[in-house]
Amino acid sequence: MKKPMRKYTNDVMSAPITDIPTKKLNNGIEVLAKLYKGEPSAITYANRTQAENKVSALGPEWVVYRGGGRPFFVARASQFPN
Repeated sequence: MKKPMRKYTNDVMSAPITDIPTKKLNNGIEVLAKLYKGEPSAITYANRTQAENKVSALGPEWVVYRGGGRPFFVARASQFPN
């Protein structure tokens, strides 16, 4: 017998900006997060294109951020002065 397929939803894009889950990194930058075992966990992207696609879906309040390491993050634009 076939198992029913799990239905995943990505409500991040439809949520108001204040309801989007975020997590502060060790350097104080607030980035996009998802819940993992009830705790927020930073979402990492393997390449800039993936992160830019997410930024374009979320809107101008978000930017691509790359810390000292390899992964890319989606961070709030208000944290970075122009």
